[in-house]
This record gives sequence, C-alpha cells and structure tokens, in this order.
Amino acid sequence: MKKNKPSLLLFTIAHTCFPVHNNRVNGRFVLLLFMALLLHSCNQLPSTNQLFKITALSERPLSYNSNSVAVGGGKWQAEFHTRWINYMDDKHQWQKIDPNFVKTERGFEMTKAPFEVVAPLYADEAAIFNNNNRYDIFTKKMINDKPLEQTIQALGTEHVMGMTETGDLGWGEVQYVIYPNAYPQYHADLIYWVHQGRAPRLRKFIRFNVKLTADADFQFRIIYSGDVETVNNGSTVSVRSKDAKGDRGNGWSDFYIWDAKDGWAKRQPIRFGFEHPSIASAGDMATDQREYILTKHIESGYFKTAALPVFTDATITFSPNPHTETTSVDGQTGNNGIYTVWSDIHSTANGNDADNTSNILYCLLYINNNNTYYISRSFTLFDTSPLDDNATINSATYSIYVNQKWNDDNASGNAFLNVVQTTPSSNTAIVLSDYSKCGSVDNPTLGAANLNLSSITAPAYNNFTLNATGLGWISKTGITKLGFRDGHDINNIALPGGPQHYSGVSAASAETGLSTEPKLLVNYTLQILDTATVNWNNGNVEEIILATGRAFKFTNGKSGGIYNLLIKQDGTGGWGVSWPTNVKWAGGIAPTLTTTAGAVDMVRFIYDGTNYLGNNVTLNIK
Repeated sequence: MKKNKPSLLLFTIAHTCFPVHNNRVNGRFVLLLFMALLLHSCNQLPSTNQLFKITALSERPLSYNSNSVAVGGGKWQAEFHTRWINYMDDKHQWQKIDPNFVKTERGFEMTKAPFEVVAPLYADEAAIFNNNNRYDIFTKKMINDKPLEQTIQALGTEHVMGMTETGDLGWGEVQYVIYPNAYPQYHADLIYWVHQGRAPRLRKFIRFNVKLTADADFQFRIIYSGDVETVNNGSTVSVRSKDAKGDRGNGWSDFYIWDAKDGWAKRQPIRFGFEHPSIASAGDMATDQREYILTKHIESGYFKTAALPVFTDATITFSPNPHTETTSVDGQTGNNGIYTVWSDIHSTANGNDADNTSNILYCLLYINNNNTYYISRSFTLFDTSPLDDNATINSATYSIYVNQKWNDDNASGNAFLNVVQTTPSSNTAIVLSDYSKCGSVDNPTLGAANLNLSSITAPAYNNFTLNATGLGWISKTGITKLGFRDGHDINNIALPGGPQHYSGVSAASAETGLSTEPKLLVNYTLQILDTATVNWNNGNVEEIILATGRAFKFTNGKSGGIYNLLIKQDGTGGWGVSWPTNVKWAGGIAPTLTTTAGAVDMVRFIYDGTNYLGNNVTLNIK
C-alpha cells in the first residue's frame, strides 16, 4: 500500500495565500487548513504488513447449468449439466428450477424458472406466461428490460376444471395440469406442462383419445403485454418486444404430431398459422395489434395408422430464438441403411441422420436385415466457463445415464465405450457433417479407461474417470466438448455376425427432464488468496500493487463516504481478487478486472452504512 500526503502542500498554499496578520487568523485560512487536515486523515493507507493469510473460502456462485460445493482446504466440487438447472431470482441469486405447479386462487402456478406460468382453473380461461428471465447466458449480462407477458386462451373448449396429475407424456413420470375432455366433440384433453429439458419450456398438448375422422383446426388466442415484432419462418415463430434494449422475447416451436407407439422420435410436423385476428377470421373478437390467433391444422389422415393416444404440441420458450436456449448441446449423428462395406460407413465424412432434440443419445452399432451397417456417435457439450481462471483441476468424472445396452460381441475385445474430444460445427446444434468430428475417425485419442459393455449397468449412471488427457479437455473459459463412441468404431473393427447384431448403448439426453442427463463432475483447488485489509479510516483513496491474488476486507467505512481503490498488476500480471460479501454490484455481477502486466484499474464505492456499493469502475487506465 502507498500513502498519499497532500496536506503539507495544501498547508503551504494556505499559509502563502492567506497569511496570519497581527496574530489574527484569516477565516479562509482556517477553512483551507481544515480541509488539508481532513484530506490528510483520509489518505493514510495501511502498509503491506497489514496483510495476512486466509485459509478457506466459504461460498462459490452457481451458474445456470452448474452447482458448486466446498469440500474443505480450498478444494471444490462443481457439477456441470447439459441443461438449465438454475434460474436467477429477483434478488439476483441462482436458485434451483422447480417445474411443478401449485394450485392457488389464481390457478395453477409455477414460479421457479426463468419465467412464470399460471395455468387457468378452467380450460376455457386464459393461461399466463410471464417471461421475467433476468440473465442472458450468452452475453453473461443482466437483462434489465421489463418482463414480457402473454396470455394463452384455448378456444373451443368447454368450462372444464383443471387438476394436477402425474403421468408419462413420453418423457417419463412428470407433473402437469390437465383438463380432461376439454374438447368433448373430439374426445381430447388439454394439457399444460413445464418441460425442463435442455431449457425449461411451456408445452401445451392436445391429447386425442379417439381417432379424428375429419380434419380439424384448433385455435389459441394470444395477447402480449407490449408491442412486439414477430417472424414466422414456417416451422417456428420468433416474438420480440419492440421496446426492449436486449433480447427480450418469446419463441414458438414444436408444431408436431406423434402417437403412443413411436413417440416423439417419430414426430411429424403439422401446418399452423400465427396471425392477427382480422386475418385469421376469428369471429367478432376485437382486433388488437398485440393480439394473435395461433391455429393448428390437424389432418385426420395421420390417425389411420396411429396408435392412441395421439399428441400435438405448441411450445413457448423464454428466448425469442426457440432453438438456441443454452450455450451448449448434446445430440448424435449417425449413418443408417446405406453402406454394406464397413470401411465406407466408418470413414465417410457426413452422416444421414443428426438430432439434438431427442431425449435419447445413441452410441450404437448394428447390422440391418439387408446387411447394411448402422453407426451412431454421441456428443455432450458442457459450459464450464464458471470455473475460476485460477482453479487447478485435480480430477473429473464424466457420467452418462444408460437406459439400455446391447452386447452381441463380448469376445472380441472391442465391446466397450470410451470418451473422446469432439469438434462439432456449432456449440448449440449437431448437424450431419459432425459425423466425422466425434474425435478422430480412426484411433481417436481417448479421455478415460475403457468402460466394458459387460460391466455397464442399466438403467443407471455409468462413470468415466477422466485421465490426464481428458482433464486437459476441460475448458475454464468456454465449452468442454466431450463425446462417446463404441469400441468397434474407435478401433475401426467391423461388428462381426449377421443381421440384428448390436453393440452399444442408449443413454438419456438433456431433453429427458428427469435429472438423468449427461453430467461432468470436476474436482478442483482454488488459489488461496492473501487478505488485503483496507481500513478506510486511513484514507478515502487506496492503492495496491498485486504481486499475488488478494481477498479484500473493508473496515471502518463511514455512511455516505465515497472511497476509491486503485488496483495495479505487477510486472508479471495475471493476479485476481475477491471482494467482501458486503460489496454489492449493479445486477449482482462483479466487474472483470484487467490482469495484463502493469495494468491499472480504479474502483469507486459508496458506503451506505451496511454495504459498499460499486459506483464506478474504470478499467485499464493508461
């Protein structure tokens, strides 16, 4: 720490400009002298011998996809997921998402997500979707735009009372709100469900319990709380708030139909419209530029071969882009039914199938009845950027939840799974060209010991302990890109046997919504920071030159006081700092200080008697 001594200079100036005459003290001299003494008392800074060592940290912030737990001695354990597991509350703290509804006087409420939902008490009443997401995970900044609310009213329904129910809608046992036989002329139910897949979404199902004999239209009346701009690209609808400075808006997606036999994996698109009422010919309802009619066109032809019940969906997202809701993705690419020669299917650059919306990840080889091969490779990307830059990664466990396994070649030594580093074209989607980007095509570098198919348990989590190479794939600043492949595919050995021979697994993806998605558990050590005690009694301007990391501790602030802290990097640079718990920042986000060698930052605080409020940050002063 350095001391500033302006008082002697000010005393000299005061005495020169306002000298004492005949033992009488000039009033202006007294005033200036008082100011000099005050500044002198405010600028006595503690020396470096006031620093002392701390031995532990107590808290780590969460992120939208991770939780972190202290295990003692500066050691931490962070669990990363491929989906949203936390949301930011109105106090700017991360909280666990709970997609379940609770019945209240208003209806069936769900409030613990990046949005809020009120499903109505009766089917013919309006539901409310309030997009109050407070954090942009892509820019890593707070969202300060006002919430965008929309009401959704299912038209043509009867006054049927809703109820919460737990059942399997195709993604395992979940809770939802159902209005039984809300469409009596079609013997169909109306369902509202918050699906916590890769990101939480509000899904509105119509469930048909009897086959349609004629084409039918189903309409929803949508009203927004503010002026919006919409873009309908034929498969999704993007809705953005006109007065938003950021990316506040909602999306519409998943206009599909599927049946009980083949499920979501064999879904088919449906035609839909999203228009103002005057265009949609919605009767005599008043026209409002904030009002739209969503029309789903359901064709009876689908039901001729369908197994009941049949579902159709329209999903609302809290992002205006309904297919980029997370900073990472999981999915698969494969080749099926084309190649009869092993080397052709193994080494080709592109797949003929790619999917990152299914609730299943296939890492599988098999031989079809026509003696063509099938290969599928799986990708799991994790946003691990919340890891501290100063973290030392000690170990990590990569886990996949295996639903089913196939092992028709246990004798060849190739019946295993292993981890590879992937390089997909995008961090948020899996495409056909990624088939050759799940590690090197031939003999890829492996990130763990082989996990033999014979030792895999299903249904259950199965774990890979990452080796030194695998640990090196974990990013502290961005996306960790992992995947897994079957041993035959890794070693370029054709699956032996004839038709219907299988090797590999099916695993749960982030879309399951059942806490069975892939996860990455990272054990790491944080640098223990020396504590720098800043005693504001010694001055309202302090300076520190960082020669190591520092944990600041503020003492003796005066309510209403304004304090400035100059933070300089030494000739090496790269040093970080941590702040006391009573330092508060705009949006709850601490500034990212400059860490280059010799850099200078200045941070100003206002003390309110309890907290030091970050008032101004000036970075990289030159």
